[in-house]
Amino acid sequence: MKDGFVGFFPFNLTNARGFMFIDQVKNLTPDHQLYSMLVKGNPFLHLLLSSDDFGITKESQTKIGEACDMSRQEVRTYLNTLKEAGVLETKKESKKINGNWVSIPQLQFSHNNDIFIDPDDAQNPRRYQKYGYPEDYQRDWDVYKGRDAQRIGNKSEAYPNWWMSVKEFGHETVTRGTRNYINDCESKDTWKKAARTFWSPETAIFMEEKYQGKTRNGQAALIDFLYSSHLKGLIEGGGRYTVVGDDYMIEALLILKGTEPSLGHILDKIKDDRFRDKFIESYDLALTKESPRKVLYAKRAPQIIWEI
Repeated sequence: MKDGFVGFFPFNLTNARGFMFIDQVKNLTPDHQLYSMLVKGNPFLHLLLSSDDFGITKESQTKIGEACDMSRQEVRTYLNTLKEAGVLETKKESKKINGNWVSIPQLQFSHNNDIFIDPDDAQNPRRYQKYGYPEDYQRDWDVYKGRDAQRIGNKSEAYPNWWMSVKEFGHETVTRGTRNYINDCESKDTWKKAARTFWSPETAIFMEEKYQGKTRNGQAALIDFLYSSHLKGLIEGGGRYTVVGDDYMIEALLILKGTEPSLGHILDKIKDDRFRDKFIESYDLALTKESPRKVLYAKRAPQIIWEI
């Protein structure tokens, strides 16, 4: 890893034991008497100190400017420079607030940039603290809970194993194995292993061939639908949807929708058994179609590609 400078702040961010050095100055909070002086004109340092354990902050440019004594335009220019250098990324998180889904922008330090230590180099995986779990983990945990969350263990205890497995095998691999495993358990009505056991990188149960296969059926498609980040738009018709990775998903949703203008018109409780049975029945019927339809909500809507 390289040493470097952003503004006046030198950063070799690890100590000899491999932990993030910046964690040792987390007591330097905005109400500390030295904070304003140290972060003045330096959003990089402010973001390092205020971000969560995953390098994520949800502060607006206005809030960053207030902390660093900079105008909003100055902050925007500074952040764009960090993004161009590959130090910072902009992401969006979807959350349901007062019954409505909203997209919340957030800034995240790029773990791929060589100024940061690879989390794999640390002996202890980064843990959930005050900002909550990463969106990817929350989605995988919801999938793992499935229809019956009994005996799956504690969410916080499962997280370190999930994190280490994602770093070793990749998130796509862990997620695919998780969804296929839950599909297998729920279709056979069998107990699930404790989540921390399933996600352990040492046993890597999710890597078994039967869980990494891409064989499609109604139960597997149902899980992909229920935990899709596009769920709200799929139900309400907020875009012109096409699917990559499943040739029959759109056909199944069109069969399910029938003549109704949107999927939302036929759903009571999306996760109840009645809906699940209807979805699986529609998907199984879609599998019999030689030329399944490929587009959902085609009328004058922006195109959205849904990757499965």
